[in-house]
Amino acid sequence: MNQRTKLVQNDNGPSLIFTLANAKTGVPLSIPGATAVMHLRQIGSTGVKEAIPLTLLPGIEMRDWRGVVSLTTTSPYDVAGSGGRVRLDWTATSLDTPGSFEGEVEVTLANGRRFTVDRLAKFAIRPEVA
Repeated sequence: MNQRTKLVQNDNGPSLIFTLANAKTGVPLSIPGATAVMHLRQIGSTGVKEAIPLTLLPGIEMRDWRGVVSLTTTSPYDVAGSGGRVRLDWTATSLDTPGSFEGEVEVTLANGRRFTVDRLAKFAIRPEVA
């Protein structure tokens, strides 16, 4: 989530897929049964513009010796959240304001424990032409 994702005002796509992983080891987090949300705010603002629910996805991304990434969905990664993958689907109002935004991902595990991903996702929303 280090790069700035470039988007256009009033679009509602594309959906974005993130892999939540341990910051030190890079190992994807296993979060089946969790709920996850991205809190989106304009950079420089203290208020949250929108809390966008994230969808847990099955599968884990694996890299081979050449660096080629493939998606594995065999057991135990056939369960949503087991490989740390989540999808962000924009709402009708998520991208209605041009500017620079950041989002933090908050996860509530099935046992009620909550954690927030340390890195912020960055978004640049440019005004639409037409």
